Order: sequence, then structure tokens, then C-alpha cells
Amino acid sequence: MNANSPSNTPNNVDRRLCKRFSLERPVKLTLDSGLIINAMTDDVSLGGVKVTSPEEFKDCSGASAVLQLWLDDEHLSAEFSCKIVRCESQVISLELERKKAAAFGMLVTRGLLKQKS
Repeated sequence: MNANSPSNTPNNVDRRLCKRFSLERPVKLTLDSGLIINAMTDDVSLGGVKVTSPEEFKDCSGASAVLQLWLDDEHLSAEFSCKIVRCESQVISLELERKKAAAFGMLVTRGLLKQKS
């Protein structure tokens, strides 16, 4: 089990479908309302992303957004539709559109490899 996921106990069952990996990359999150949030990824999986922002946000759960993820010196990025599933202070949890999971996985794999080098 990954250190970033909840313990798998009877009272706290880990219901995640995909394993999470630590990855720190800059992102821009653009909400449908037009609000733009600059943040850093904390961890990623094929199903979602947890980001941390220097600003605090409230009442953004349930909002639709577009996540722009950079993998290098801001020359390589990709955009993914997502939904905010949790918004707690400076931490925002996103659920990605399932149709884009494979493309996101390829991009994240590249980012994980770059992070290790």
C-alpha cells in the first residue's frame, strides 16, 4: 500500500481504483467560473490528482475544471478535464475524466521518469 493512501482497515477502507504516486509538477487549474489556481501536484494516479496551492480555497467542491500539467521547463504541457471532489484549505483533490486516463498515464510516466533523473 502507498504511504499517500488511507490505511486499509475495517473503518477506513481504501476505495481507490488506481495506485497513487508522488509527483511534484506545476499545474494551472482553470475552473468553469473563470477562477485560475496555480498549484503544484502532490500525488497523482490514473484517476485523479491532489494539488497544493499557496492560497486557501473554499466551496469549490463539485466544480468542473481544466487541469494543465507541465512536465518540464513549461514547454511541454497537456490539459485534462476534471472535477473537484474535495477542497480543503490549500489542498484540492481532482477526479480526471476517465476517457483521458491512458493519455494522462503516459504523461505522468514521463514526469515520474524525469523526476527520478
